[in-house]
Amino acid sequence: MRRGPINPKSLTAKLLLIYVPLVTIALLALFAITEYRYYQTQRAALVEQLNRLIALQSSAVAAAVWEYDLELVDVLLAEMAQVPHLQSAVVYDEQGSILGQHGVVPRPPASSDLRAERRLVFATHQTQTNIGRLVITFNSDAIWQDLADHFRTNAAILGVLAAVLIGVTALAVRLVIGRPISCILHSIERMKSDRVLELVDWESADELGVVVQAYNELQIRQFETEAQLWWQAARTSWSTKRRCFASRSRASPTESTWSTRI
Repeated sequence: MRRGPINPKSLTAKLLLIYVPLVTIALLALFAITEYRYYQTQRAALVEQLNRLIALQSSAVAAAVWEYDLELVDVLLAEMAQVPHLQSAVVYDEQGSILGQHGVVPRPPASSDLRAERRLVFATHQTQTNIGRLVITFNSDAIWQDLADHFRTNAAILGVLAAVLIGVTALAVRLVIGRPISCILHSIERMKSDRVLELVDWESADELGVVVQAYNELQIRQFETEAQLWWQAARTSWSTKRRCFASRSRASPTESTWSTRI
């Protein structure tokens, strides 16, 4: 049997108006907390990677700058470019002139902690000479891309869960609540149209079972009361007819004697 859409005034619709918003809000809060913690974790890991990279590369770049080997500087910058989150890497001399660069230098970082600067110092046995500085900037584009992917996945999960919730709620209401109510309505219609007593065959230990049992008891009491009233009415009618017959017999003795002789 094909069923139509859910009636907005039905129990199913009312339950869904409670379940779906609550579940949606709970899942959105859970997703928001999860994604925020993911972003904070990835951001901390990115900053740690930036600090580790500039600490490792500064000594090699300082040696190349001390030798004024610009080709080696470019090679070292090209190796840094292999890092996925690198936005730019710039080598300056002590006067602030650029000796080598890679990436989009003018672009500012998304946050100040995503840019690290380390002075290039060439150390001898007795002295340390400042020969320039190395500036490395990271970007968080990959993290935001991951968050966007997570958002699409979570939206799909939320949609599937909402569909499952609607289907399961509709089925549960139809099986657990709809069937006994339909049986009660059918029994009422039979009583109204055909005057037939039809008890509801539904047994359960929940509130609906109590309601069905009370309805059946009410039906039985109504039937017994109607039968008793019918019996009393029949006896009253029979007694009335007997009194009427007796009155007529006393009012017409000749007719009664003639009837007796016949």
